[in-house]
Amino acid sequence: MALYLKRAGHRVTVFERFDEPKPVGSGLILQPTGLTVLADLGLLDDILALGSRIDRLHGADASTGRTVLDVRYDAQRGGRFGLAVHRAALFGVLFRAAQSEAIAIETGVEIEALETGERATLICGNGRRAGPFDLVVDASGSRSKLRRESAPGEPRPLTYGAFWASLGWRGDGFDVHALLQRYDKASVMIGVL
Repeated sequence: MALYLKRAGHRVTVFERFDEPKPVGSGLILQPTGLTVLADLGLLDDILALGSRIDRLHGADASTGRTVLDVRYDAQRGGRFGLAVHRAALFGVLFRAAQSEAIAIETGVEIEALETGERATLICGNGRRAGPFDLVVDASGSRSKLRRESAPGEPRPLTYGAFWASLGWRGDGFDVHALLQRYDKASVMIGVL
């Protein structure tokens, strides 16, 4: 979002709660839509060099082996595919692009509240006021303090989690271009990518 706004001629500031911008999280699959956005930003080649092409998502019930999900990206024309990538790789590509566009990034800033009016002002944890801004995009996740501005009440805790590991495994039946998953109802899932 920051790259698009900057390229459209807007002055952009990214506020980051951590003392230094860094990747958080595990792996993900960039879907064709996300890859289209990265291509539009001129970043597709950079991310393709850091990920693994995925042509199929296949999920089966762990008990019965019955197929629950089978998505083949090439089912329609257009050469679509997904890209398995670690968040650190995606972060690095986007962060370097933001730096090259001289997008202002303020670190160590916890946003506590938002004052609205003709323009928005951010209230920081130390009492500092930032702004005014024409547009505020809150990308701080499910525990966002700004969320309370639009949806009063405490955020619900997320009832799921994930454990990820990268292994140098290639065995019989391993498809390097597929995410293979097994499900125990909707509560437990394991996948190999």
